[in-house]
Amino acid sequence: MEQPDTDYLNGLKNADPQTVEILYQTFRKPVARAVEAAGGSHADGNTFFRVAVIQTAMLAEKGEIAEETPIFDFIKNLAVAHFRDWAAEKQLELPEPPPLLEGETTVLIPNESDRLEIRQFVRAKRQWLRLDEKCRANILNQAENALLSLDPDPRFSTDETNACLTKYRQALGITTEASEDSLPAPIVTALTNEPFNRIWNTAESLESRLSLGQSVKKEPESKTTRNILIGMALFTLAYAAWAFLTAPKSVKEIYKENYNPPVSIMADRAERAARDSVDVSLPEPCEALLEAADQYYQQKNWSETAGILANMIGDDSEVCKSDALFYLGVVALQMEEPYITIECLAKISDLERFGEDLYWYQALAYVKIATENPMRRSTARKAVERARSNTELPERRAQAEKMLKDLED
Repeated sequence: MEQPDTDYLNGLKNADPQTVEILYQTFRKPVARAVEAAGGSHADGNTFFRVAVIQTAMLAEKGEIAEETPIFDFIKNLAVAHFRDWAAEKQLELPEPPPLLEGETTVLIPNESDRLEIRQFVRAKRQWLRLDEKCRANILNQAENALLSLDPDPRFSTDETNACLTKYRQALGITTEASEDSLPAPIVTALTNEPFNRIWNTAESLESRLSLGQSVKKEPESKTTRNILIGMALFTLAYAAWAFLTAPKSVKEIYKENYNPPVSIMADRAERAARDSVDVSLPEPCEALLEAADQYYQQKNWSETAGILANMIGDDSEVCKSDALFYLGVVALQMEEPYITIECLAKISDLERFGEDLYWYQALAYVKIATENPMRRSTARKAVERARSNTELPERRAQAEKMLKDLED
């Protein structure tokens, strides 16, 4: 439900999560459509909506937006302007903007220079998050030192600092040789500015939910819904008890016997590439991020692994995005979140590379769901049947056939 524009402004001043949630619920889709109408993709629409919200919040915090400003029009026009700026940088051809309708007025938005600065902030923050944990701490320390004119922190050696700075500057595409030991002003601001980081964190929380297929905000349950759910839960418990006593083998046993997650992300990727006729190489920054995620994966640190992979989903490279979604789905199973696994795998369009493995992990996710809800046993069986019919690996086919037999009602 929309709020008065003054309420939006007051909430954005402090990056109030509830206000930003309402903005996402109310404005995200129409703003994204406006960007698409300007020549962008659906992903472009979502990306530049977020950039526009961040800039609007920072302007609101500084009191630089008039109270009578229509916030929807402001964010929409700002998002479209950011997209057009970005397209011009990429030398993309776009259709001419439509003329103003009769009676329509132009909403004043920040100029091109100010818009560029915000995109630099966003890019600096995004690339910083893709560094390993130690380099993130090192770069943040460098930014704070630059802001406050502090002496170097003895925790970080000169060699470590230089290596991290080089890696970060390369990720940002900074190729000038001047001031190799320093950070440009937009980067310092992106890492240390409190209003920017406050709205970034609020938006990041919402974007993370959306990237995993979840809604921006859960709707409150009515008493009727709650009573129905309680009744369903009681029925499910009764059915589960009956299934436990009558089933030849429990679904939990079947899942445990058949779920053999990869030992390593990079080793699994290499194994799939060896049997794949399609030779696909990842961009170097993406390869580095997968390796960083793999380090946490091998340590069974699922939350850190998922964090790196989730940040990769916004990458411009479809190949990188597909790998991130696939392994995020695998990690979600480790975190016992099978519904997230299904959502992630469903977003991968590259069936030539992932088809067989997609069906297999989808099947395992449905079996995992059936471990908690025996009423989904037949659905799990159908998923395993689909995985069997889409595999060319003899050992996997045999495994699927055994699962089907075990899952018989």
